[in-house]
Amino acid sequence: MLVLDALQHRKHSTHFSVEEAIEAARRIGARRTLFTHIAHALGHEATNAMLPDGIRLAHDGMRVNIA
Repeated sequence: MLVLDALQHRKHSTHFSVEEAIEAARRIGARRTLFTHIAHALGHEATNAMLPDGIRLAHDGMRVNIA
């Protein structure tokens, strides 16, 4: 399980963009990745639909079971 920030689609000086976070997740090679620290303007369903398999946006109150 990998957890990365993915603030928005545009580049930011201190956070990954969605595209940068996807690339980092691919380089690291985790089987499952969750993106956190997401801007309110980033549509949750629309963004999840465009993310590669194994990568999803986290959400408030989300619980993750790690076996």
